[in-house]
Amino acid sequence: MWYSKKRSQTLAMLMTILSLLGLYHLCILLGLLPSEYVWLGRIQTHEELLKYEAVSLAIIVTAVATLVLESLRRWRSVTRVLLYLFTALFAANTVANLFAPTWTERIAFTVVALLLTLLTYRLIQLNKEMK
Repeated sequence: MWYSKKRSQTLAMLMTILSLLGLYHLCILLGLLPSEYVWLGRIQTHEELLKYEAVSLAIIVTAVATLVLESLRRWRSVTRVLLYLFTALFAANTVANLFAPTWTERIAFTVVALLLTLLTYRLIQLNKEMK
């Protein structure tokens, strides 16, 4: 069926983007990349960096776990709610990135957040068509 292939492609794109974002945040956490390109450049101390990056990684891991459950068609009612929540979170992040102090975060991560928003919304719509 056509939606099955589109659904698989959408899931693969989301997993790829989220995995790359996870690696990016891990590199920041390990000090391999500067922290001024995340959290709107507001991180002042190492403790704040640890706290905020832990939040980022927890969100990414939860999103990936949700997508894994979604791909297996498990816990459908839970994954449906989580997909809506992630769509809203990614949309809010898109807007927040528009006001980032650095061009890197403003341009690159606005595009990434918008892509995550649109792909997550597309997955929700494809799931509706499967019923």
